[in-house]
Amino acid sequence: MTKQTKRKLPKKGIIGFFLILLIPGALIFYQWIQPDVPKSSKTKETVVEVGGGKEATDKQEKEEPYKYHYKKDVDAAKVNAESFARAYTAFNGARPDENQLNAVPYATPEISLKLQNQGQEVRPTVDMYQRQVTKVSSDYEDGADMYFKVKVEGTFFNDKGKKFMDTVTLYNILLRHEESGKWLVSDFSVQQDDER
Repeated sequence: MTKQTKRKLPKKGIIGFFLILLIPGALIFYQWIQPDVPKSSKTKETVVEVGGGKEATDKQEKEEPYKYHYKKDVDAAKVNAESFARAYTAFNGARPDENQLNAVPYATPEISLKLQNQGQEVRPTVDMYQRQVTKVSSDYEDGADMYFKVKVEGTFFNDKGKKFMDTVTLYNILLRHEESGKWLVSDFSVQQDDER
């Protein structure tokens, strides 16, 4: 029979062992008691190079290329400006005021009321019975106001559905940021309506 001896751990070893357990435990406990932060609200760290590094400058230009408005606001306003122009330009002879009513969701309450109450702006003819929009493009005018020049290309069809002529309509559109968070058309004008 052999004698079994008890081994004593040194005090430093015991303290070290508890520290090893205590640090990860404290971190886990700290994360557990913290309120949940939604993933979308995490902040992005931006590295800025000192000395005018080309990569940092290019990244900043891509993010905010405008002097007066953020790119995300310009993009949102552009969608509404183009949607308004597309809806307002399209025309159906069977329902002549339909284009004005279709443009209402993209306009401020004041402009919406005017659109609803102005009556028919275009009357159908045998040759110009329906206009379909074929292409919409726009240019943002960088300034204190959110202003776009929108070009709408379309085609008129006669009452039999045959192509009659192509058209180009240019709009000057001013948008305003509403309390709802949307950019809505607050004023517009038809600059030109050319027949091709």
